[in-house]
Amino acid sequence: MSNGEIDDSVEQLFGYDAKTDKFILAELIKSLSIVQVSSCWFTTKHTGRIITYDPSDNSTIKINFEFVSLDMMTETATLNNNITVEMLFNRTKK
Repeated sequence: MSNGEIDDSVEQLFGYDAKTDKFILAELIKSLSIVQVSSCWFTTKHTGRIITYDPSDNSTIKINFEFVSLDMMTETATLNNNITVEMLFNRTKK
């Protein structure tokens, strides 16, 4: 959101694959009009990895995430082995 207006929206469907011990995610990003498919798994108790295939440009995005605390998570995304974005998420308590 910016200035009280919604900038974009994402619809997600998660599933768990017990055979590979990974979460499978399909998401529809309204602004891109595509479906991205990802797999997600934990590498330690607090860290994990997401691999996303983007059919719009036939690329693979790798995201490493870490739950720094109960209220904070970081993500570092790479494309072609170059860091493209680093994000910090904070939980908002109501």
